[in-house]
Amino acid sequence: MTVDPKIILAPETLTVEEIITHYNLEIRRVMLERYGIEKFIQVSGAEHINEDEYGVLYRMPMKYDPFNMVRVLNRTPEVDGTFRTYFIAVPPNTKTAREGVAWSFQMESDDYNPTVET
Repeated sequence: MTVDPKIILAPETLTVEEIITHYNLEIRRVMLERYGIEKFIQVSGAEHINEDEYGVLYRMPMKYDPFNMVRVLNRTPEVDGTFRTYFIAVPPNTKTAREGVAWSFQMESDDYNPTVET
């Protein structure tokens, strides 16, 4: 995939407006990764939809399709003892973080009830 060199060489120059108005989903995904999803959520004013024991669901309208992400915390500590945060893209009709995480495992929310996490 060909992208604007600034996305790779100078991601700090990207703006929220450039990201939310870009027409190509894959390039927008790369832009988000380079910009930083956590930073994008904070700067863009993404809406905090739901928070539960499974994570935090955010939504941000974009020009061509919505941004819907669940922020989850890896329960397995890193070597240094910290816990890594991940973001899972979820469908636009997702209503809860649990529903989003369940969807990522091809499960319905009511069926997703892990008893052991690794």
